[in-house]
Amino acid sequence: MVKVIKVGEEDKETKVAENVTIQEPVIDEEPATTELDGYKIKQKFVKRVYYSIVFFLYFIICAYLVDAIYYVDGIDIITGEEYSFFGFILWVILMALIILPGVLIMLGFASGGVLIGVITGLTYGLLGLLARHIMRILGFDLELIFPELVGHTGVVNKPNVLGKFTSYNLSVEIEKAGLYGNSFWHGNNVAARSRGDDIPVGTKVRVIEANYWSLSSLLRNSPVITVVPDE
Repeated sequence: MVKVIKVGEEDKETKVAENVTIQEPVIDEEPATTELDGYKIKQKFVKRVYYSIVFFLYFIICAYLVDAIYYVDGIDIITGEEYSFFGFILWVILMALIILPGVLIMLGFASGGVLIGVITGLTYGLLGLLARHIMRILGFDLELIFPELVGHTGVVNKPNVLGKFTSYNLSVEIEKAGLYGNSFWHGNNVAARSRGDDIPVGTKVRVIEANYWSLSSLLRNSPVITVVPDE
């Protein structure tokens, strides 16, 4: 049977076929991962392990103090009751959250408040050193959270808040500085001083020296660095 199409008329089937567009399959592409993204992912995992070990060590110390102070021959010296696991855990929690921090704060105020930061910084610093040693034994890459800063570059973002009272009168923001650049107390700022002339805010600098074991470093739990303009 022959199909007849009048002049000026279009074959409806042909018109429909022409209007049909072929849709190409949509392929879900994963966002490109940069080197910095990969670095941050690895760093985040190692950082969690580090803080977990620090808190674990802190609770171990609190458990030891509870056992040494509050229990004599298995008897709680406060309540007079025999040792119980529930009571022991309760004392450890109280020691960790209230008693030990309270003692450290009182020791700080006993010196007129001057030693509060010193005692807190040294306590956290020593726990951090133990945590690093454990992680090093376990084979973790500590360079991700505690890198060698010499050779790194950064930007002077503001003067140090201590100003003329410290020889490290600059605050430098350094990329890939690990926990040194992610401090609870100092944020993304590393204490620095210039080698030579004063360096204005906004100048790109390069680290030429880093001191990790000075008293200032231990108190800050962060190194103090010497920088020069990065030309």
